Amino acid sequence: YPTLLSSLVTTLGTCFGIKNMGQLQYSLGIQVDQDDTGMFLNQQKYAQDLLSRLTEDDGLKKRPLPSPT
Repeated sequence: YPTLLSSLVTTLGTCFGIKNMGQLQYSLGIQVDQDDTGMFLNQQKYAQDLLSRLTEDDGLKKRPLPSPT
């Protein structure tokens, strides 16, 4: 399959402005880990980044919410 993949990337490169940047590691908030058994997808980095933004001083402030009456 490596020959087929490189041929596909070359063909697509003639039609579109793409390039092969190597093995996928992170895209659209999804972390990709690959090994001999397959691909593993997770959103750990996305969740950590989101929590980090929510707890920063200049991010969203913690404030009490009014209780329903």
